Amino acid sequence: MSRNTQPTANFPYAGGSQNRWRRHLRRYQPDPGQRLSRARLVYLRRHDARWGWLALCLLLFLQPDVGLALNLNNPGAGTLLLGSQENPFIAPAVAHEMTATVSGPLARVEVTQHFINPSDEWVEGCYLFPLPDGAAVDRLLITIGDRTIEGQIKEKQTARREYRQAKSEGRRAGVVEQKRANLFSLALANIGPGEEVTIRLSYLETLDYRDGEYSIRLPMTVMPRFTPGASAVAMAGPLAVSLSPISFVFDTEEDRLDTPYVSGLLASTAEIEIRLLGDRWPQAISSSSHILTIDRRASEVSVLVDGGYAAMDRDFELSWRPASGAQPDLLMLNEQWQGKHYALLMFLPPSVAEVRALPRELIIVIDTSGSMHGESIEQARAAVDRALQSLAPGDLFNVIQFNTDTEALFPTAVPADPDNVARARRYTQRLKADGGTNMAPALELALGAQDNPGYLRQVVFITDGAVGNEAQLLGKIEKELGDSRLFTVGIGPAPNSWFMKKAARFGRGTHTYINNVSKVGEKMAALLSRLEKPALKNVQVHWPADIAVEQWPEKIPDLYAGEPMVVSARLSRLPDRVLISGDGGAGYWALEKPVPLKQDAPGVAALWARHKIESLQDQAIASGDRDAARVEITAVALEHGLISRYTSLLAVEATPVRPTGNRLASLQIANVRPRNLAGPGFPNTATPAALWRWAGLALLLLGITWLTLDKRRVMA
Repeated sequence: MSRNTQPTANFPYAGGSQNRWRRHLRRYQPDPGQRLSRARLVYLRRHDARWGWLALCLLLFLQPDVGLALNLNNPGAGTLLLGSQENPFIAPAVAHEMTATVSGPLARVEVTQHFINPSDEWVEGCYLFPLPDGAAVDRLLITIGDRTIEGQIKEKQTARREYRQAKSEGRRAGVVEQKRANLFSLALANIGPGEEVTIRLSYLETLDYRDGEYSIRLPMTVMPRFTPGASAVAMAGPLAVSLSPISFVFDTEEDRLDTPYVSGLLASTAEIEIRLLGDRWPQAISSSSHILTIDRRASEVSVLVDGGYAAMDRDFELSWRPASGAQPDLLMLNEQWQGKHYALLMFLPPSVAEVRALPRELIIVIDTSGSMHGESIEQARAAVDRALQSLAPGDLFNVIQFNTDTEALFPTAVPADPDNVARARRYTQRLKADGGTNMAPALELALGAQDNPGYLRQVVFITDGAVGNEAQLLGKIEKELGDSRLFTVGIGPAPNSWFMKKAARFGRGTHTYINNVSKVGEKMAALLSRLEKPALKNVQVHWPADIAVEQWPEKIPDLYAGEPMVVSARLSRLPDRVLISGDGGAGYWALEKPVPLKQDAPGVAALWARHKIESLQDQAIASGDRDAARVEITAVALEHGLISRYTSLLAVEATPVRPTGNRLASLQIANVRPRNLAGPGFPNTATPAALWRWAGLALLLLGITWLTLDKRRVMA
């Protein structure tokens, strides 16, 4: 849009601002025929000026909560911000669609977004978006009009160069990069005036299976992530509307995660469908996040969000139980790809009797940072309370809370007697959410004081994981874990699930999620039950000796009650039998199992590559050198066509479409602020927000008092 062009009336949030302000001002202009005393005129002039000062005080009072607010337009999530600085307006997303097709433990998910550029500008759009951790992202299609561009996997720096060149030459191009294992960016160049753009991104994932129940999570928005040392301005992200290129897409500082946020009151919605395939209907289909509509058909069950659309201010979760007898204790899916055999092996170990030979030292850590505001802190307090009630006589415990600072209730772990437990419960109920997510000192305190031999030391870490320095924190866990076991509880509408899983993996524990207060008791009871039972350690798969195997992960993590073993393998041939062994509460055990009827499953090879990449990244983080496996990861990702830390999906059109001389306006797309998160972005995180608020409130009250007293004096 040119600088002098007014936004069209077809867009309700565009334009009209100046006319509304003119009408508003006219209401307060005095009638020219009205006769006023000189004192009254003086009062009115002072009144107008002082209301201006009062407005400034009010602005100061509200300022801390608008760090990431883009009040220029206040669009919804997934909304393109178009135009110039002087005349920006909104290009709303026409539709968001998410379709998952589930077969056994695998899901193929397609994410589709439609946008329209109603301006007369050529534009570039950029945005951050979440995907599940462990997703094997392998397909990108961009459709503009009747033309479709298909993405190809390229080495990341090569993809950036080719994208920049295509953009400068006026050719349509799109590039998808991985910022974190569960956070991606998309840049789309040369969207023409009036054009509609459809973006289709597809990925594969392995479903979570626990306690006889499958679950799938579809991330819908991005939780603001705190990185220690980053200023409030740096974390706030670039201006939403800019005529210069947006930096976050090709930022050389990998820890920087900039995205604007907008109120959930203006949230975009997504059409969601989950198709559960199989000859037998699954049971107990439910969602802790949304109300469902379920349609049972001959060979599948279709699950929709009630009303057709889901607000994009929280993750979508769905769980179900396989039909009775439909889930064997050993399952192997396979695919033959480029002359090689790939297998996904899932094994549910036999249940272990509850054994508690040692008393435990339970350290409960609760995140009280600003991102935990609202329902999240309520869930966290309830989770802590449930954990405190599980303590037995003879146990030791402590409670640690952290935000910008870290505080322990007791100097060291204390006996779980009634007085100490009651004090801890009162302390927990008084906790409020404010400040930054400075997690490292809390980890150091929780893992550092290991001076009670003879106790089973367990750390329960309750947080939304809203951090940007994940690798640093995982390295700290790896270094300082000692004999402790770390169990993570993900809280809130959009937790950083990748970090929660990895922290538990590095901490040799397990994880759970709570996104609904009504589920706290059930979820914490299940977690605490797992803590009561010994983990299965040193689990190994013994493949036949005549088969060449590359298995990932190489070292299988400890398994807790109700959790399956899942490994991916590339083999010279498929086995007929496998031997699985491990150490349990009663000692060593081994089971030789026949492999059930082999099931062909497209995508198993891609998931093997994804699991290998994930394992190599874990090894690099543990070594302290995040780029230690760059060459090997790049080779695997290029071979299997996957996005990774070092590879990107690039789609480029061959023919230029933007006329020579036409400028290209850059813009950033906003995410919906997660539900119940105070403020449009980091609420008071790592800033002197509380001080500014109190100062603003004091000035506001002073201004009101001044105006009131002055009015009484003048009118007397």
